[in-house]
Amino acid sequence: MPGRDSERTRERILEAALLAFAERGYHGVNVDDIAQATGISKGGFYFHFPSKQDLFLTLLDEMGTMLVERIRAAAEQGTTVREKLEHALHKGLDMFCRYRGLAKFLLVESTVSGAAFEKHRNQIYVRLEEVLAELLEAAKEAGDIAPDIDTRFIAAIWVGAISHRVIRGILEGRTAFTDDFVPLRNALFSLVGWYDSENDTD
Repeated sequence: MPGRDSERTRERILEAALLAFAERGYHGVNVDDIAQATGISKGGFYFHFPSKQDLFLTLLDEMGTMLVERIRAAAEQGTTVREKLEHALHKGLDMFCRYRGLAKFLLVESTVSGAAFEKHRNQIYVRLEEVLAELLEAAKEAGDIAPDIDTRFIAAIWVGAISHRVIRGILEGRTAFTDDFVPLRNALFSLVGWYDSENDTD
């Protein structure tokens, strides 16, 4: 079926682009590189994406969507709001560890690729903040945190702190972020009055 073949080709282009951008950066990759990696012509590439920039933005959005969806799914595994937030944090770090190309692509590469890219990256940050803010609002409604806490502001701080730790780990060449989980969780939870968490998410 032509439609299915076209979708498979598009997916191959996105997969090749993720690897290429993560390894060589946006400016170190051209359309010929991606077309060659996927075994298609430049015309075939442009059939799916009008430009390298359009490809980059599409990939950035799709990677962000996958990250948000998996964090939401992980949060659902928890029973209490606190457990949900622990699962969400653990999944975020786990994904950045498993998909280092995604982490570098999302958190490092897009910061040096211009205003259009930064706008899309910021939209992903906003979506992550919304997920965390929703969970914090649930904690507020349950009486687990103070009623005057600005959950959206706290969520923004959390996203910023998590991003900073992951970026630093990438720049240092670390291959895992598991050692960061407990201290990072405790530091973030302390902002809403939660201390000395007893439950560690494996």
